[in-house]
Amino acid sequence: MKKSESLQQRARRKLRQLERSRRDGRFLRAMGKLVGAGLLESSSPDVKPYDKSVLLADALWAGQVEPRILELLPAIVVKRPRLFVLPAVLPDDLNAVVRSIRNGRDHPSFRGVEPDSYLSWVERIGTRGKVPTTLRSFRLRPDDLARLHHLKRTLPASSETEVLRIALRHLAASV
Repeated sequence: MKKSESLQQRARRKLRQLERSRRDGRFLRAMGKLVGAGLLESSSPDVKPYDKSVLLADALWAGQVEPRILELLPAIVVKRPRLFVLPAVLPDDLNAVVRSIRNGRDHPSFRGVEPDSYLSWVERIGTRGKVPTTLRSFRLRPDDLARLHHLKRTLPASSETEVLRIALRHLAASV
């Protein structure tokens, strides 16, 4: 019986600590910023939309209290970096995740958040449905370039990149 009492006491202490953290200014500013940007909703009357600058460090701290913030942060840094005040050098784990999103491969987990959770936000933040593009360099022969220019003029594509996307979609559909 004594073990269950100690377990209950620890649970109560943890709950009080969580309640204190939810009243902390860092949490209220970070959560208010995301509520004000329309990215999250909160049922707490203490969280009010916040339109001033919020440090990334405060958002990372608030993410320990509210895991949804950690799910959002990588996508925010990639698609809407002005939402938070970013340091000159990002923390190593966040930098690795941001680079993986931009490169489109090797997605590590981020502070306990699995890639599926934070990648789902990338399409929802900024221009909805648009994911970051990856830069690729190709060396084309003159005859290939001539074909590309000809297709750009004849197809309703706005750029050579769009012509290549159309060609890739048609090739993938025929395979």
